[in-house]
Amino acid sequence: MDVTVTNIAGRNVLYGSDDLGYAEKNFVFDVRDSEGKAVPKTKYFKAVVGDNQGPGPHLVVSGHLVCKIFSLYLEVGCVSKLAARLDRDKIRSEVWVTRTGVRLGGVAFARGALYALLRNRLYIGEIRHRDQWYLGEHKGIVPPDLWDKVQAQLNSNLQTHRNRAKGQASSLLTGLVEDAAGNRFTPSFTIRRGRRYRYYVSQVAIKSLGGERNGPTRVPAHELEGRVTEKLVAFLKSDAEVFDRLSQEGESPAISRNRVATAKKLAVRFPSLPSDDLRDLLAAFLRRVVIQENSIEVIIRRDDLRQLLENGGRVLAANLLGGGQKTPDVNDLISLSIEANRKRFGGEVHLVVPPNSSVSIGNPKPSLIKAIARAHGWYEKVVQGKALDMRSLARQAGLTERYVGKVFGCALLAPDIIESILEGRQPHDLNFEKLCKHVPLSWAEQREQFGFPPVPSQRTRSPLQ
Repeated sequence: MDVTVTNIAGRNVLYGSDDLGYAEKNFVFDVRDSEGKAVPKTKYFKAVVGDNQGPGPHLVVSGHLVCKIFSLYLEVGCVSKLAARLDRDKIRSEVWVTRTGVRLGGVAFARGALYALLRNRLYIGEIRHRDQWYLGEHKGIVPPDLWDKVQAQLNSNLQTHRNRAKGQASSLLTGLVEDAAGNRFTPSFTIRRGRRYRYYVSQVAIKSLGGERNGPTRVPAHELEGRVTEKLVAFLKSDAEVFDRLSQEGESPAISRNRVATAKKLAVRFPSLPSDDLRDLLAAFLRRVVIQENSIEVIIRRDDLRQLLENGGRVLAANLLGGGQKTPDVNDLISLSIEANRKRFGGEVHLVVPPNSSVSIGNPKPSLIKAIARAHGWYEKVVQGKALDMRSLARQAGLTERYVGKVFGCALLAPDIIESILEGRQPHDLNFEKLCKHVPLSWAEQREQFGFPPVPSQRTRSPLQ
């Protein structure tokens, strides 16, 4: 039986199970069969949750495929992996044709659609009215035990994600940041457009709101923590630095070699340490992080770092207590300097490290990486003859032709630009809009337009130049 929904404007639309909630919420409708007779809503629900039967496309996702998706999710345990698995197995949403003859569906499942599908209680025999779900007269197609296991896995993954985000958002340098005059900086944050931005803010600025303030008053927390940890990793990886700054007179070469080896191992562990462990590690030997006008000074307690390395890089209770109980001798301090300027891009404050700085910059932007990946994938389809133009690419990707045309130019970016973006070393003001607005064919023009350093022409000259 073909079932259509007539909306308030009088247009007939064929809805599948994923569209049912949208229809309920946004349309005043009655339900009629192909002969124009009114159909009770309970029958309508039976029609949309069952398998396709009879001629013509009825559903966006069949009942059999719904159960398969639920089972596959338990097998892989992650929506991202589920989307990749479905795409690898060539499983697509079912194709259907509108009353105007437009062919829809047949596309890969996106993560958002899969989340909605896995949370849709329609599949267990319930119906929704506004924000409430009620027991319906239709029979569910997903077994209750399978539903419960999937919901438990979704909730577990959600909690894990929240805990990880909370850990990543915690401030590593609490109590360590100050300016040249000794004024402390404390963690703070602001929320704009649903995003949380963390900062270290000067206590002087907080206490004298609206008054005149000299010197830096606010620095972005994520970038400050990144620059400090990158400098510390570079220091620990340098045999000469560790040997020269941590060795003592009369010390045996074996002890120095062991210290250098332990320092390298500790540097390798830095990026993978949980937030709480990394905070304890920094507190064990870090004295201060001083924010200057055009630089950052990282001050290390020499004896505490030496003791930490002698313990194999393990943080002991004595390490955490020792630094705060006494004022170290000036000669016991190691100072590492990072050249960095504070600049504002797009309403946000950033720490800009010069290209010749010893500290590497790693701030990957997912929107840029995604654009490059998509552009190269579409380019390969064109080369292989799987797509003829932007329209066919847009239809296959389920995106607008305008968006595909805008992003496609990223396939022509210079190799060094792509490498820099993938490693997060792009200019701070380079965003998706600027990158995709217009991509010149000349690699030299690309570097100049997007703010990348020039490269000798004999090394990476574009064949289009």
